[in-house]
Amino acid sequence: MKNCIIVNYVTFFKRLIWGVYKLIFMINDCGVKIADHLQISDINELIHECKTQVRFLKRLIFIKLLMQDLTILEAAEFVGYSERTGYNWLKFYNQDGLDGLIPNFGGGRPSFLTGEQLKELHEILKDKNSNFTIEDTRILIYERFGVKYSYKQVWEITRKKLKLNYGKPSPKSHDRPENRKELLKKKLKM
Repeated sequence: MKNCIIVNYVTFFKRLIWGVYKLIFMINDCGVKIADHLQISDINELIHECKTQVRFLKRLIFIKLLMQDLTILEAAEFVGYSERTGYNWLKFYNQDGLDGLIPNFGGGRPSFLTGEQLKELHEILKDKNSNFTIEDTRILIYERFGVKYSYKQVWEITRKKLKLNYGKPSPKSHDRPENRKELLKKKLKM
């Protein structure tokens, strides 16, 4: 009986994962017209909502398997999680019922830099006369705000949070003319 249930769930998850894979990764290269019912951003939002529902579904299946006399280890491995996670889910279910199984993510660790400090940093880095490398920015953050970040974290802050592009700084000639763009256009017309 247990093997029959497990085979049904495995088949269900294989079909679910294949459907999501096709939805996300398959490219419509066969010339089929797709109606404009939803924008891609709307679809991405729905996918995000479904991910939460799939997590809830896995937790429900875990509890059902426990009720059908599987061990915590067997049930947790079946839905693709560790035994420790299974114990946590069981604890949440026993304390709060179904509400304990609903995924509740805390949002992560708060930033060491405040919103105002990030704005100030953004203004400093946006200045056209400054050419900061990631390492220069890391040092600036430490000297100005007293926060020590790794190179990778500074890259994440500048690229993802502040949405800044970076380029390799190049020296500017002190004797270049102010109207250099017009001069170039004139030369190209000749």
